[in-house]
Amino acid sequence: MSNYEQVFTSTQTLEEPLSSEEAVAAIGVVSAISDSGIDEVDAEGLAGILWEFEVFAEYTEDDIIDMVDDLIAVAQNEGVGALLNTATQALSEDMTWDGFAAGVVVLLDPEELAIPPDKQPYLKQLQEALKLTDDEAQEIIQEVVAAFQEGDEEYLDEEEDTAD
Repeated sequence: MSNYEQVFTSTQTLEEPLSSEEAVAAIGVVSAISDSGIDEVDAEGLAGILWEFEVFAEYTEDDIIDMVDDLIAVAQNEGVGALLNTATQALSEDMTWDGFAAGVVVLLDPEELAIPPDKQPYLKQLQEALKLTDDEAQEIIQEVVAAFQEGDEEYLDEEEDTAD
């Protein structure tokens, strides 16, 4: 059984519910843990990624770092599966896409702008846990890739401006 399967076969949930914003962040945390292990998660790096999401517009970067740190601690103490199950239950319907996007962003190879083959099974299981169709999942992945491409173009434009 892979790490992914252990996460998705858990039936446990947390005693304390999560807000929709915490649920989006929790999916990012669970995806990062499943990808690299709990001790390897860069809370500040993950918070920086999440801070770009519109759902976190009212949060400071420090607020999101604290949220990610808290969610990592919950995953360590209560289990990654319990955190994911609670997150999927807490997501409002209009924030389900944001939750999936958080998982996609964490797993996306920024060089190739694609999900590496070894990470696709996890993403498929996340899609199923969030009850997204294949078309919806593909649309979200395309939106995330487009946002990365746009960010790269802005970065390149800034580089050209400083070179002039």
